[in-house]
Amino acid sequence: MVAAAHFFHVGYQRTGSTYLQQVMFPAYGDFIHHRGTGHFFIEADEFARGPEHYLAMNTAPVAAPIIIESQNGMSGDTLCDRPEIAERIKSICPGAKILLGIRSQFTILPSFYYLHVKGGAKCGYGDYVEMVIARRKFDFHRLVRTYTELFGADSVLVMLHEDLRRDRLAYVERFCDFVEIPASARHAVRNEVRKARSSDLAIRIMRTTNTVMGESSPGQSSGAAPRGRRQRLRRRLNGYAGALAGLAPKGLQAASRIDTAPEEPAIKAAYGESNKALFRLIGKEIDDYPYPGAARGAVATDSPIHEAAAV
Repeated sequence: MVAAAHFFHVGYQRTGSTYLQQVMFPAYGDFIHHRGTGHFFIEADEFARGPEHYLAMNTAPVAAPIIIESQNGMSGDTLCDRPEIAERIKSICPGAKILLGIRSQFTILPSFYYLHVKGGAKCGYGDYVEMVIARRKFDFHRLVRTYTELFGADSVLVMLHEDLRRDRLAYVERFCDFVEIPASARHAVRNEVRKARSSDLAIRIMRTTNTVMGESSPGQSSGAAPRGRRQRLRRRLNGYAGALAGLAPKGLQAASRIDTAPEEPAIKAAYGESNKALFRLIGKEIDDYPYPGAARGAVATDSPIHEAAAV
C-alpha cells in the first residue's frame, strides 16, 4: 500500500539527525519505515507536480505502522532557514507530526560554518556569522512557532541536542513516546553516532582551495565546470585537505585553530530574546541550557570549529 508520511523530521543537521536516521530508525525497524522522499518538499519542481507524484516517488510495500520523512534540508541550507516548507508539508500531509532538532547557536554556528566551507565557501567565521544573523537563520523560535501554528503544539516535538548528550536514554524515550512505539517493544539502542573529526587546519586549506576553484555557496552555481563534475572535484580536494592536515605537526594544527569567541557577543545579542520565547513555547527552562539568553550568559564553545558531535 502506497502511503504518505505520518511524521516529518525536518532537521537541523548537527543536532542528532544521524543518530535518528542510522540508529533509532533501524533499531525499531518493525515499527518505523523511512520513506526517503523528503526532497519532494524542498525542490520546487518536484513539489509542483503534486501529491500523486509524491506518493509515486516511493511505491515500495510498507508493513511498518510508522512512516517517517527525515531530511535535514527541510529546515534550510547553511545560510537560510526555510519556514515555508511547513506549508508544503501541511498541504500534502495535513495530519502529520513534526520532529525538529535544535542546538545552541553557540555550537551549531561553528559546526555549520564547517559545512559551509566544505560546500565551497571561502569566507571567514566572523563573516559567516554576520551573514547568518542577517538572514535570521537559527532563529529557532520562528521555525518552531511556524510548525506549532500549522500543526498544533501537541504535534510538534522539539528535540534538543544537549538532551541527547546529557541523557541519551531519556532522549530515546521522548522520541518513542512521540512516535508511539509500544512500551513493550522498546529496547536499548546503541550509543551516539559521531561523525569523523576534522581539524581547523583542514578548514583553512579548504578555504584556500575554494578561493582557487571559485566559491560555490548554497543557491549559487559556478559556471566554470559542469555542476556534477565540479562537486566531485571539490569532494576529492576536501578529502586531500583532511589528509594533509592530519599529517601536519601538532604545533601547526594548534596555530591554525579558529577562534570563535569574538563572535559570541553578537550571537547572544541576535538570539537571546528569541531563545527565551522559544523555551517558553516548548515548556523548558532556558537557564538549564547553554543557549544565548540563558542567565549564565555567553558560553565559550572551547572546541574546534567543526566540533565532533552526535549529528
